[in-house]
Amino acid sequence: MVQIDRHALDLPRGAIEAATARRMDSSVAGFPPLLALSEAVFAGPGGLDGTVGATIAHLMTMAMRSVTDQPFGWDRDDLLLDVLRRYMMDHLARPELDVRVMARENFVSERKVHALFAAEGDTPCRWIRRQRMTRACRLLTDSDLAVTAVGVHCGYPNPSVFSRTFRQSHGLTPSEYRAQNRST
Repeated sequence: MVQIDRHALDLPRGAIEAATARRMDSSVAGFPPLLALSEAVFAGPGGLDGTVGATIAHLMTMAMRSVTDQPFGWDRDDLLLDVLRRYMMDHLARPELDVRVMARENFVSERKVHALFAAEGDTPCRWIRRQRMTRACRLLTDSDLAVTAVGVHCGYPNPSVFSRTFRQSHGLTPSEYRAQNRST
């Protein structure tokens, strides 16, 4: 038996009631391994927190839709955008993080990713850059990591690219920013 907060499932109330308190076994394609994975994730620390929990909740929603004849797919753009943003935050240190990688690893088209961000007046690349710079500022201010290590933690393995991007964003080099904003 798996217990999942009904708010984590993207289903109408009637569909949730139709799918709960019923046996779902091997007659639901893919359900046994999903059930085992769900039990392991939900029993661990954090439960539904993070990308893995959100992905499992989405997969559980899809499995429950197959039992209740509900339509499949990401039918709410805000949920998909939230999943994509969480994915990006979890992978900011990956230099290869871009729209192609994000779309492939979240099973959506690149066009859909661009459209979701455009609807918010943004682009995925700008959003990633802002998040990386925010993280860099926090690390420069609150940690003793070397500037090059901060760059690596923020997805910039090349120190000159990190320094140039940081200067474009903040008008200071990372070292100058650290000197002016260091926590005391």
